Amino acid sequence: MVSNQFHAKPYRVVVVFKDMPENSDLRGNLALSLETLRNPNNIVDNPWVSLDNWETQYSNAYLTLKPGSDYLATESKINQIYKGRQPKSDVTLRLQPVTEMHLGPSLDYPYPTSGRLWFVYLLGGVAALILAIAWFNYINLSTVSSLKRAKEVGIRKVSGAGRGAL
Repeated sequence: MVSNQFHAKPYRVVVVFKDMPENSDLRGNLALSLETLRNPNNIVDNPWVSLDNWETQYSNAYLTLKPGSDYLATESKINQIYKGRQPKSDVTLRLQPVTEMHLGPSLDYPYPTSGRLWFVYLLGGVAALILAIAWFNYINLSTVSSLKRAKEVGIRKVSGAGRGAL
């Protein structure tokens, strides 16, 4: 039995899937078929979930493009189709590669593990700065210790120390 904003209704379990990994942006405890929404009795008083409504934002769609395809060209074609069906709408549909979903620069982040790429760059810059300071300090300390060691060797030579004592 699933009880949600539509109503309580029994569903038949047809597939059981493994839990998603913790480090995945795709998570869920339950997946329902969109075919259920074809029946007006299942929509009740929620027209925003109608499959005929192109402006619903309750789900994400994932497309698999052929290798080497330009996703921006595909995005343009999808928007042409959309504008043909919804000419009065000012909505623009966007595609985003899955590789950019976690740290992507421009789309909304409805995913539980979202991050920001600029923050990664910021932390990388801080790490590089710390390494540069540590390197500078190492060079300074090495120079000072080599000068000290040179003075020590000079004093031992003057004192008559042999090669083995240096």
